[in-house]
Amino acid sequence: MVYQLTLNPRVLKFLHQRISFKMPSAVPLKPIVGMFKKRVYRDIVVGLGGGALASYCFWEFGYGPKVKKTEQYFKELAAARNNE
Repeated sequence: MVYQLTLNPRVLKFLHQRISFKMPSAVPLKPIVGMFKKRVYRDIVVGLGGGALASYCFWEFGYGPKVKKTEQYFKELAAARNNE
């Protein structure tokens, strides 16, 4: 047995007014897109800046002193060989 619900036209109109909604316009999307662009630009700038800072610190405080120590060792070794 199939039951069919029938509503009064006044009730249908009332429900339609309560349930229906208007589609939002594109105006509220502009700030969201602007915020997204700002965040993307900020992420790129912070990433590149942080990478540059990290590479500088590695070069000056990690790799650089080791290279200088190695060069100094080989200079001393060459000087010792020349004196013999």
